[in-house]
Amino acid sequence: MKKSNKALLTAKVLRLIREIKNLDAPNHKEIMVSQAVALWLTELGCARSPSTVKDYTGSVQRYFSAVGDHPLEGFQVDFGARFMAYLNDLGLELRTVYKHLSNLQCFFNWAFRNNLTSVQVRLPRPIKTKKEPRIYTQSQLREIDAFLLDQSRLAISERFKALRHNQLRAFRMAVYTAMRGGEIWSLRLENIRLDTQVILLRDVPWIGFRVKGKREERIPIAPALGKFLETDLASRQPKEQWFLDDGQGKLAYTSETHLARPFSEINRALGIDGVKPLHGIRASVITHLLELGNEITLVQKLARHTLITTTKGYQNTARQSTVGLVRSIMLLGA
Repeated sequence: MKKSNKALLTAKVLRLIREIKNLDAPNHKEIMVSQAVALWLTELGCARSPSTVKDYTGSVQRYFSAVGDHPLEGFQVDFGARFMAYLNDLGLELRTVYKHLSNLQCFFNWAFRNNLTSVQVRLPRPIKTKKEPRIYTQSQLREIDAFLLDQSRLAISERFKALRHNQLRAFRMAVYTAMRGGEIWSLRLENIRLDTQVILLRDVPWIGFRVKGKREERIPIAPALGKFLETDLASRQPKEQWFLDDGQGKLAYTSETHLARPFSEINRALGIDGVKPLHGIRASVITHLLELGNEITLVQKLARHTLITTTKGYQNTARQSTVGLVRSIMLLGA
C-alpha cells in the first residue's frame, strides 16, 4: 500500500473515532464491538501486513461466534471464559488458543486507549506449560546440509535443481546467522554487503515484511558464510533481486510458511521428529552459542531479542548434565 493511501486511511480512522467520541452520552453506550473492530482493522491495515490483519480478523470472528456482537460497554465478566471455552471446544492447540485471546486483548486495549469504552477488559489466558525448545543436533544439521547438496547435484531438471539450491541458501543463512525465516525469505540481494561483511535487515513493505523491533539491523557475515555467498552471488542471473529468487527477479516462495514447507518434508525424509523447521534451526544456533559459554548478552544481541529472558528461553537445559553438580556436593565431607 502506498504511503499516500495509508495516510488517507489513518486520517479516516481518526476522523471516525472523533465522530464516535462526540456522540451524546446515551448513544456512546451503544457503540457495538463490530463497529469498533471495523475501525481497528482499518487502522491495522495502515501499519501491519495483510496476513497479520487476516489473523486478527479470524480471532474476532471466533469471538462473535462464541458470544455474539454486543455494546463495548456491555462486556460481561463471563465473556472471556466463554470465548476460551469455545476455542477449546474447537480442539485448537493451546498456543493457538493463547494467540486468539492475545489478539482479542489487543483490540480491547486499543478501544480503551481511544476512549471508545470506559471498560478495561482483561481476558483470561490458559496456563502455558513451559517446554524446552526442540532443536537439531549437530549431526542432524550436517545431515540436512549433505542432503541438500546431494539433491541439488542429482537434480534431473534445472527447475528442481534451483529449488534445492534455494533451500540450501536458506538453510546455510539460518545456520550461520540465526536469522528468522521471514528475514531470510524477504532478504534482497542489495542488502548483502560482502564488502563490509554485513547483512542489512530492512523493511520490504511491498511484500508485507517489516523488521521485528521496527528498526534496521546489521547481521555480521561469518567467514564460512562469506565464502558461500561469494560463490553464490557470482552465479546469479542479471534479473535476480532476492536472496531466494526464482531466477527472474521474483520471490521463489510466496511466504515464510511456503519456505518452511520443504524443510518439514526433509525432516520426515531423514527421520527427524519434533523439530520445527526454520525456527528449530534458529533455536539450535542460539542454544549452541550458549552452550559454548558465550556471553548471553552478546547472544541476545545476535538473536535481536528485546528481553534477555527470551534468549534464556532458548537454553536447552535438557541437554545439560547435572552429574558434575551432584558430584561437587561436599556438605558432609568427601
